[in-house]
Amino acid sequence: MKSGGSGIVPQKSCAAKPLKRELSRASGVYPIEMTSVGDSELMARMQRGDRAAFAMLVDRHKHKLVNYLTGMVRDRDRSEELAQDVFLKLYQHRGRYQERGQFLPYLYRIATNLARSEERKRRRREFLLKTFAKPTGTATTSSSRARRRSS
Repeated sequence: MKSGGSGIVPQKSCAAKPLKRELSRASGVYPIEMTSVGDSELMARMQRGDRAAFAMLVDRHKHKLVNYLTGMVRDRDRSEELAQDVFLKLYQHRGRYQERGQFLPYLYRIATNLARSEERKRRRREFLLKTFAKPTGTATTSSSRARRRSS
């Protein structure tokens, strides 16, 4: 019997890890890690073009963002549409984001600004419709006056 021989066979999974890393570097596809990745890391990945990181950010924050917007606009369907617009803006302007450890305030500021802009547009539209809309009963009223005069 040899000393030092414990009879334990090394597992093959140790050898597979470097290969997995090499494949992910070569293909540009990074595996989704089971550990929780912070928002700042996901934003950094997203800025490098990683769409999976963007999907993770959306999945992580969409429900709370929709609830926040629902409190502002008081319409669940509209808040879901606004949340989509928020994530679209986040993706379109991902290069502008500077990591300062404040991703959530950044995301919610985009949401707040969009909701306020929507409210301003709605009020402006209502005002313009009331101001410049043709009165619906005008033609009927004038013709009924003419009928009364001729009688």
